[in-house]
Amino acid sequence: MVQPRVAVVTGSNKGIGFGIVRNLCKQFDGIVYLTARDVGRGKKAVEELNKLGLKPEFHQLEIDDADSVANFAEFIRKKHGGIDILVNNAAIAYKHDAPEPFGEQAEVTLRVNFFALINVCNALFPLLRPHARVVNVSSALGFLGRVPGEDLRKTLGDPNLTLKDLTNLINQFISKAKAGTHTEAGWQNSAYGVSKVAVSALTRIQHREFLEDSREDIVINHVHPGYVITDMSSQQGLLTVEQGADAPTYAALLPAGTTSPKGDFLWHDRKIIDCLGLKPEFHQLDIDDSHSVANFAEFIRKTHGGIDILVNNAAIAYKKDAREPFGEQAEVTLRVNFFGLINVCNALFPLLRPHARVVNVSSASGFLGRVPGEDLRKTLGDPNLTLKDLTNLINQFISKAKAGTHTEAGWQNSAYGVSKVAVSALTRIQNREFLEDSREDIVINHVHPGYVVTDMSSQQGLLTVEQGADVPTYAALLPAGVKPAYSVWKLLRLKGVKLFPTYLRNHSLGMEVEEPIPPKVAILGLKPEFHQLDIDDAQSITDFANFIKKTHGGIDVLVNNAAIAYKNDATEPFGEQAEVTLRINFFDLINICSALFPFLRPHARVVNLSSSAGFLQRIPGDKLREKFANPQLSRNHLIRLMNEFVIEAKAGTHANTGWPDSAYCVSKVGVSALTRIQQQEFLKDSREDIIVNHVHPGYVDTDMTSHKGPLTIEEGADAPTYLALLPPNIESPRGDYIWFNREIVDWVNGPLGLKPGFHQLDVDDPESITNFAEFIKTTHGGIDVLVNNAAIGFPRDAPEPFGEQAEITLRVNFFAVIDVCNALFPLLRPHARGSGRPLMDIEKAVESYPSTNTRELAIECVVSKDTVTLHEEVEKEQKAKAGTHLEAGWLNSAYSVSKVAVSALTRIQHRQFLEDPREDIVINHIHPGYVDTDLTNHKGPLTIEQGADAPTYAALLPPGTTSPKGDLIWYTREIVDWVNGPTPKS
Repeated sequence: MVQPRVAVVTGSNKGIGFGIVRNLCKQFDGIVYLTARDVGRGKKAVEELNKLGLKPEFHQLEIDDADSVANFAEFIRKKHGGIDILVNNAAIAYKHDAPEPFGEQAEVTLRVNFFALINVCNALFPLLRPHARVVNVSSALGFLGRVPGEDLRKTLGDPNLTLKDLTNLINQFISKAKAGTHTEAGWQNSAYGVSKVAVSALTRIQHREFLEDSREDIVINHVHPGYVITDMSSQQGLLTVEQGADAPTYAALLPAGTTSPKGDFLWHDRKIIDCLGLKPEFHQLDIDDSHSVANFAEFIRKTHGGIDILVNNAAIAYKKDAREPFGEQAEVTLRVNFFGLINVCNALFPLLRPHARVVNVSSASGFLGRVPGEDLRKTLGDPNLTLKDLTNLINQFISKAKAGTHTEAGWQNSAYGVSKVAVSALTRIQNREFLEDSREDIVINHVHPGYVVTDMSSQQGLLTVEQGADVPTYAALLPAGVKPAYSVWKLLRLKGVKLFPTYLRNHSLGMEVEEPIPPKVAILGLKPEFHQLDIDDAQSITDFANFIKKTHGGIDVLVNNAAIAYKNDATEPFGEQAEVTLRINFFDLINICSALFPFLRPHARVVNLSSSAGFLQRIPGDKLREKFANPQLSRNHLIRLMNEFVIEAKAGTHANTGWPDSAYCVSKVGVSALTRIQQQEFLKDSREDIIVNHVHPGYVDTDMTSHKGPLTIEEGADAPTYLALLPPNIESPRGDYIWFNREIVDWVNGPLGLKPGFHQLDVDDPESITNFAEFIKTTHGGIDVLVNNAAIGFPRDAPEPFGEQAEITLRVNFFAVIDVCNALFPLLRPHARGSGRPLMDIEKAVESYPSTNTRELAIECVVSKDTVTLHEEVEKEQKAKAGTHLEAGWLNSAYSVSKVAVSALTRIQHRQFLEDPREDIVINHIHPGYVDTDLTNHKGPLTIEQGADAPTYAALLPPGTTSPKGDLIWYTREIVDWVNGPTPKS
């Protein structure tokens, strides 16, 4: 009796593995095993496939459990006798913000993704039948070219590399990762990346072994499935699961006698890629050097005779805290980004062949709508604008930037932004010129690649390099026959459901390409429809609802964003603020929903804009929180609670009953609670798959934040857009609270759903400090981030004598800091980051001292490393019983002196770290701003989130940071001259 053929896919209850099982069930003539470590999830996945008429088998398999692997192998041996297809898909990856030390991440990731895979192969390879196919799922990160170290690449790429050599290398990586020296040894800073490089290297070794195997025609390949929308990519991939499963399925079903691919690296489009990495050519080119440009053009002319694709990507951008005058920034930025680009085009455009494609990399900052001046926008947007006109305008901007009058003339206050507006305007001019060019079908476009994780974005972008490169690559490979006439959005399909815009391309509406023609957009931006809607006007809501009903019949996405917030210095009585804020932000939202929810179509998505202020934990009262958190909370009960707050706010008794002193906060808690109720209602709705979520978009640079938010509008819009475009039948998020980074947060039990550890520490108690240091040493072995935040301050009306205030304040705020540092500094690991908060206030720079002698003393102590003098003088002057501290030049504030001392101490510690054998320990001192805390009697204009921003930034400075180091950082993240000022304008 002929045994049926058998296919096994590891880690296949979801994502790419699930897609591979689904494909094999349709295309493979045999039994397909869906495996998962969790039995419940595995069986649920089988049930989903059963609904599609597919019949996979299920067996539990945890690849990281030797017993589970052995049991599965024995099961297969006894029941089927052998395997015809094995897809090694199971793997893990830590998120970018994972709190685990990198050494731990490396050990766990390589144990699962590499060593466990070896164990699976050792158990199942003996069961492979002749003509079996093995697929190891790798990644773009599995490219050997991703390994920075040249010697490592040579070793890993050695065609005679053995399994023993490879395992030794991987164990060395883990050891170095634990010691924090892996990058010095040439490894990348990604445990997942190393694991996939190892899987690809392993595949080549296994391929050689199969060539010598007595069983006929066993073929193994390693596959990059693409950047896929899965849990591993936090649902942020570009490809659907179906697309990601295609290449692995193709490799699994290679026919008998296949000669290629064998032992090869397959890309998600099924193409064979050199596993050592792509092989581009290199030539030096400095676009800001006319000789370099000319030499490159001549080289291309002699060597190749012409160019088919030109991508103008080179550009620079000054950081926000750059110290160069804005006029200088403008001159340099425009010289490189605009005039340098023109020079490149002048040199290379004559070499463009027919059907060439040119891509000018622009930016969201390159939207003409970013230019404030209406006359300027009209001029720049003129379809007949000439190159001479454009260069004159840009030169005028540079001149006005140097004079400090550029904003008055209508320009934005960003040299980079102006340069990209200029690049986009230039592209339109060049497009017109190409239309009249005798060479056929040369097409040029300008592209916004997205906010990408690069050095230019200080590694803070939202998109990967792969995602950012997608649209420029698309524009570079436009097929022949595309005739440019309009700026059109390129749209990417998200799971085959929605079309999601990613940026501009130019072509006619009559072009013939394989994909549907996207809608036009104007050069000033997209062309949404407009309809008046005042959410605080019942008639306006009714009119809008009727319009939608008559014009479109229904709604697929509803984003409830409209809201108001009073400023901190608002003069209206709090009762009035509460009434107006709740009426608009909460009750009007209910009215909108009542009017528009009947028009929601199946699979509609609703997004309610909440806030970090909408966290339930922002409600001080325990009983109130219990009421809000009750999963059975009804809409009527919620409305009663909101009305009670307004009544109590008018009476001035709201704080007594557990409400916060912020009407905006209460309104957003109400919106979040309402969202949970609405989701429960949608679950019972006859219309299929309507989902509502509430989202905190981040602290964004808008009018509402008085333009003090650290996030751009693009960053703030990301999470709401993500929720608005959730694909059909997604299981999660539903009724959830989403943070601006797209993470689901526990709204009830926050804050942030984070789980920090706790340990008692009294900085004014030496024994407590010693105990804490010993605990850290024993439990963790070291520290990577130390923030010295603990401090006290006496109120201005404190009855204690000033001498006593001085003694206590300096003991806690200064001498205790020294004690903490003495205990914990020995535990700092290489690349550790230290910062203090708060370590500065506006009046506390050294220049604040009344006496020149005292200012000079502080500076002299810092320069001479004379900490003893600093200690003695600070203590002596501040303990003056007769009030002589003022005569000696000291401030009349013990708190201020303590913070000046801490800042001086930081500079001393910085010099000591420069001489420390541990690599790259960085310390800074920080002014977090005047924050709404107990220390300021809740009079500060900044929120806790705003105050925590700069210290967090300093605590997370990346390895190899050159600046800031030993610097005073303002709450805006600007570096300030501690000695001479000036302090930034708040």
